Amino acid sequence: MADFYKPFFIAKWIFIGHNISILGDFSYVASKKVVMKSSRLTEIVLLTICRGVLLLFSLLPLRFGIALAEGVAWLYFILDRKHRRIARINLGIAFPELSAPEKTRLARKSFQNMAEMLVLVSRFPKLVNARRLERLVRYSGLDEYLRCKAAGRPVLMLTAHLGCWELLSFAHAVFQRPLHFLYRPLDFTGMDDLLMKYRTLSGNKPIPKKEALRKVLRALGQGEDVGILIDQNVQASEGVFVDFFSRKACWTFGIAAMAMRGNAVVIPAFLVPDPARRGGYLIRSYPSIPIQKTEDYEADILENTTRFARAIETAIREYPDRWLWAHRRWKTRPPDDPADIYADV
Repeated sequence: MADFYKPFFIAKWIFIGHNISILGDFSYVASKKVVMKSSRLTEIVLLTICRGVLLLFSLLPLRFGIALAEGVAWLYFILDRKHRRIARINLGIAFPELSAPEKTRLARKSFQNMAEMLVLVSRFPKLVNARRLERLVRYSGLDEYLRCKAAGRPVLMLTAHLGCWELLSFAHAVFQRPLHFLYRPLDFTGMDDLLMKYRTLSGNKPIPKKEALRKVLRALGQGEDVGILIDQNVQASEGVFVDFFSRKACWTFGIAAMAMRGNAVVIPAFLVPDPARRGGYLIRSYPSIPIQKTEDYEADILENTTRFARAIETAIREYPDRWLWAHRRWKTRPPDDPADIYADV
């Protein structure tokens, strides 16, 4: 993820990387190698550019800003052979029946989805106003969440790098209540401060990843909500292998452990284009995922993680052009299938 010289480098830094936590971890805004080598002046310049980009998109009419950002993303898609190749490999795994042109179209739309999200994030200061936000975002399937809160139950909002995950957590806090989200602090402190400012505008509360288990369980114990991005690759020591588009992928086991120990209701939710309103967005909540709790802890972890993966796959199949295909999702391999899928990238 270190080829930052290409035209769409700011959006890539912000929205591509591994372990982007709820909702958008931004942990690869600048890679560690780049940050270690960069001078203070370089950091100031990059931070100024990022602020300028966010300001520009916040001032432009929304639809025009999105069209402009998508145009730049289209150019970046053409130039970035590496991530274009990764996206096509992933699409070949998930949708082998699709033609090459259709896979290319989905990969390009995935890049443009991130550009659209950048524009939406830039407008967060204006969207803190609930009435203004209501003109842009609405809920679908909120009843179960409201019943959980009326009963005092904590909720784990399960989501993925699909649609605008940043606006999902932001809008949920404006419309309902703030939630906790996990994050990894950046080495680039100026960028970390800037991004945290946007991510907490609606009252959402960050939890550093190093303190995740203890603080998440505390929040759940107090009946509060926690948002979790679960869809990206993890190391074998941090996860379990379950089927994902009919191929084994390594998923973190921590979310299942949190749900089981915290007695949480797990509700998958995603923010996607609203089919009923052109230019609008829909917070699509799916039915809660039953949590298995027996005397066999390891079997429960595997089964619950499998259920989570199945929920994510269902959403991706419904909105394939909105998922982050440029991530090496199947990188960590099980012992019985050790071949590196991305060896030629």
